[in-house]
Amino acid sequence: MALEQLGFAKTMHTDSCINDPKLAAAWREIYANHLEKTWTSQDWRDFFDKRFPGYVAGVDCPFADFAVEIAQAYPEAK
Repeated sequence: MALEQLGFAKTMHTDSCINDPKLAAAWREIYANHLEKTWTSQDWRDFFDKRFPGYVAGVDCPFADFAVEIAQAYPEAK
């Protein structure tokens, strides 16, 4: 994919989430928990660090569903 070619070594795409049961489960947890409570930026960072180790970028859905929250959690992101 384009981001990998630009040096973003491990990028999560919609296909990643569909094809990897662990990623799919993590996103289901995000959807369920986010609807029940407000996550802080630190909650997002902690969850991503724990459940998505090694990923440096994310595109498409489900990232697009939480674009504002993720951008606030990672203000240094490009």
